[in-house]
Amino acid sequence: MEDIKQLQVMETIAKVMDEVGNTLEAEGRSMQDGDEFAYILNDGIVIVSLEGTEMNIKVIAGEIQKLDLNLNLVEMGKGEDDLQKLIDGTKKAEELEGQVTIEDIEGNTTTNE
Repeated sequence: MEDIKQLQVMETIAKVMDEVGNTLEAEGRSMQDGDEFAYILNDGIVIVSLEGTEMNIKVIAGEIQKLDLNLNLVEMGKGEDDLQKLIDGTKKAEELEGQVTIEDIEGNTTTNE
């Protein structure tokens, strides 16, 4: 029985990897260092990332706790000015201590320090 469960998990991960490949193919690119893809399944989350030459797959199993909230990062725009406004606003609102780095969907990053 345990072998069947492991096989089912591996088959699901293989399907997720196919989706990663489909996404990259649609974008006309290959996976780059720092890329990360998260897929929400019915009973868990699968995160696929590339760090250097190492492919990482993280599976978080369990009931999904859905919150009807948005980070609003996509709506903020892709420019560094918009990201800086977001960081400044977040810093004022939350009085954050330490470093906060935000990366937009094109890989541009802005840090508050």
